[in-house]
Amino acid sequence: MRRFSILWTVSVMCAALLGACSEGSIKPNVTGAAGELLLVVDDSVYRSVAGDSLRAMLDADVPCLPQSEPMFNVSRTTHRGFNELLKPARNILIVNVGKQYSVGKIKAATNKWAQPQAVLYANATDTDSLAALIGRKKNAIYAYFLKAERDRNIRYFTKAQELKPKQMIEELFGASMMVPRGMKRTKTGTDFLWISGNNGEFNQNILVYSVPYYSIDQFKREELLRVRDSVLKANVPGPTEGSYMTTEYQVDPPIFEKDNTEEGKYAAKLTGRWRVEGDLMGGPFVSLTVVNSERLELLTVESFVYAPNQYKRNIMRQLEAILYTLTFNYGKD
Repeated sequence: MRRFSILWTVSVMCAALLGACSEGSIKPNVTGAAGELLLVVDDSVYRSVAGDSLRAMLDADVPCLPQSEPMFNVSRTTHRGFNELLKPARNILIVNVGKQYSVGKIKAATNKWAQPQAVLYANATDTDSLAALIGRKKNAIYAYFLKAERDRNIRYFTKAQELKPKQMIEELFGASMMVPRGMKRTKTGTDFLWISGNNGEFNQNILVYSVPYYSIDQFKREELLRVRDSVLKANVPGPTEGSYMTTEYQVDPPIFEKDNTEEGKYAAKLTGRWRVEGDLMGGPFVSLTVVNSERLELLTVESFVYAPNQYKRNIMRQLEAILYTLTFNYGKD
């Protein structure tokens, strides 16, 4: 099976801008919970303009969530306090300021003290150049740590999957994708599959649907959203008669990203909020759309969650990770 890689600009940033390196010896498992990040920076730097830039970056809200949730749950220590107890943390950002760093630079080290660990160094001559570096590389820093979180989620879900809905994806769309344990309920429609599960606290969902592919214009934001709303209206009813799922445009309008993938193929990502027309239900969603060149179809995989009164950042990151496991069943040797 040839893997169709969904490659985003942020992934390119990780490789091209960060210059990541890996240390291959056996290490202990990382410590800490999903979304946690340890910031290693001395007090003098943290109280400077560079500290303002660091706080603004790390404490920024995750977009398109109903509640305010930060990109990361940040703990801080100084270089002196960065001891052996703290070194196995899952995500670490180490800030160094000094004349020995002639050029501001971001450098990554994978599995430095534990595994699977993401460590990033931000090195600069002075606090002003550090603040400028953080401003330039903010998206690459996000990308590095978010990809590390995504890879951990994928590794976890690999251990236990639901086979029936996974087989349905293969049969209906000629594609493969992980389906986490517990997501057993399915509903089908025309070129449409809805997979869901409820753990008692929240309801998690994956949608898979396809439309014929005929033009690169189908990757425009407005066209992707038009197709999404049409498919959801036909296939995802709400709890009351005549109600149905649609896209929320007034509050947190959907964020659109597009990038070329390998071999010149196109891919698009939408991050936004859904609502139910005719009811008060709503929540966040994320979708990925790619071309299945074997079938000349535009394939969309989407995850959304309904979790009233629950924090949703980590749930959505887990579901988004599932989407990135998409492969197409063609090009077999």
